[in-house]
Amino acid sequence: HHKHIASSCVFRDNNHFYIATAGRDGKICLWDGNEFELLNTFTLAADLEIYVVEFHPNGKLLAAGCNNGNIF
Repeated sequence: HHKHIASSCVFRDNNHFYIATAGRDGKICLWDGNEFELLNTFTLAADLEIYVVEFHPNGKLLAAGCNNGNIF
């Protein structure tokens, strides 16, 4: 879960319902949308704010846009 505001939320239904959230705490959280459980947390950097997150069309990758202009 996020320690600060979640700034982005995206949904993906690829034979299973997933939710990805991005936060101003530098974290991306991947959720099981069917069970409402946290699956994994990815920390880019504590000093980054992630403003947007998006699934790749294949549903297996995530992209994140940060306050420093970088895209991961």
